[in-house]
Amino acid sequence: MFKIKIVYLLIPLLAFFSACSKSDETENAAAVPTLTNFIPDNGSAGTSVVLNGKNFSTTIASNAVSIDGIEALVTKASSAQLTITVPDSVHTGKIVIISNGSSITSATVFTVN
Repeated sequence: MFKIKIVYLLIPLLAFFSACSKSDETENAAAVPTLTNFIPDNGSAGTSVVLNGKNFSTTIASNAVSIDGIEALVTKASSAQLTITVPDSVHTGKIVIISNGSSITSATVFTVN
């Protein structure tokens, strides 16, 4: 009798764990944002910069962008582009984007004029 009850407990557990598959992990990995380029690559405070890539959050508040550690204002967001405004007191440095729980850093620097 006890063995039968254990079997009834194990069946839902097996079904639960078998529902997780390697394809789930692949789909989550595909959502990691990437940064292709940013235009322009130089400017001063107040300049609008377009960041091109993929897998950005489409919600403005879900994207955080900084230049050389200084937070920039995100003004537009789509899955392939973010538009930011260069903040005051910023120095030449790399752009860091935090979107969809992942952080990415530009390969090149944004030059402040």
